[in-house]
Amino acid sequence: MFNTRFLIRAAGTTAFMVLATAAVNLYVDPAKLFDWGHQYERGMAKILGQGKYVVGMSNYDERILQKMRTEKAPLTEPEWIVLGSSRSMQISSDMLGKSVLNLSVSGASIEDHIAITQMVSGWPGKKFIVGADPWIFNANSDQDRWLSVCDDYRNGLGLVGLPNLSSGLRCSRNVRWRQLMNFEYSKTSALGLLNRIRQGRFDYGEKTETSPDPLRDTIRSDGSRMYNLKFASRTPEETSAYVKKRSQPPLYALNKFEEIDERYWTMFWALMVHLKEKGKENVVIYLPAYHPEMYPQLIRHVPAMQHLEEKIRAKADSLGIEVRGSYDPAAANCQQNEFYDDIHPRESCIERQLLSAKALMRPK
Repeated sequence: MFNTRFLIRAAGTTAFMVLATAAVNLYVDPAKLFDWGHQYERGMAKILGQGKYVVGMSNYDERILQKMRTEKAPLTEPEWIVLGSSRSMQISSDMLGKSVLNLSVSGASIEDHIAITQMVSGWPGKKFIVGADPWIFNANSDQDRWLSVCDDYRNGLGLVGLPNLSSGLRCSRNVRWRQLMNFEYSKTSALGLLNRIRQGRFDYGEKTETSPDPLRDTIRSDGSRMYNLKFASRTPEETSAYVKKRSQPPLYALNKFEEIDERYWTMFWALMVHLKEKGKENVVIYLPAYHPEMYPQLIRHVPAMQHLEEKIRAKADSLGIEVRGSYDPAAANCQQNEFYDDIHPRESCIERQLLSAKALMRPK
């Protein structure tokens, strides 16, 4: 009798703990896996659409945010749209002296570029800056965040003339429900629950001032990113120490990058041809530089990097498309103090490269 009662109580306690853990994970949902209506991103898009800044956002789906932003016409109609990764997020209207909408997403893949192009396909006469990070040509980059906008990617393939590539496309990662009992996810949920009690449902806020936040990143109304002061104020020496830790394999999104993937190469240039259809100055390809201590390691450890830039420039030249920037910081004329870390150049480096493009030159 004693053993039976003990087992029943133990089973009940275990079941309660399992259900309580799952309930907290489902309620807090730190990665927004179960935010079916995307209320977190929808709220951000509403603030940005009003010409304000969003500060302190965390664990949101950047692809869904861009989709929400493109569902409504922006307050100021952009002349230029930026497609790229976090390495292109610094490109702003103030930098270029032109109206910009930056739709870059972290770790952007060619699938992301095509999906976001589909999102703005109804916007006539737009010009594009396309950040071409080397990993978009790497079949082993392990970038799959584009799956949250998979339907846009599928439709985008038709838009760029490659509908056959959508055959057999699967749009699910099937990871959501497993996270309800994931230990790391549960720890994040517990911290998130405490923050939510203190701060309210969403952890981000809005602001109109243009100064950076001491500890939290900011998204400007044009979509460009402003890093927090703590991160942005690192000295070149601190950055160099960080780069040394990051400059050995595995390298971000470039593992097993032995050769350019022909499928991704075809997709990228089909996209470029599509974007260029309305005039030779409609597209600028941007190659973001790597930190001077990082770039030699890429050449050493990533075989495909040795001739990738040369091939991009040759193909772009044959299509009459301008290429600006360089993965090589020396060729880009970007100094060691013009980097936030191993892969993110500062605004001064980016601006110098982009404003040399004919289509982006400021009038004298």
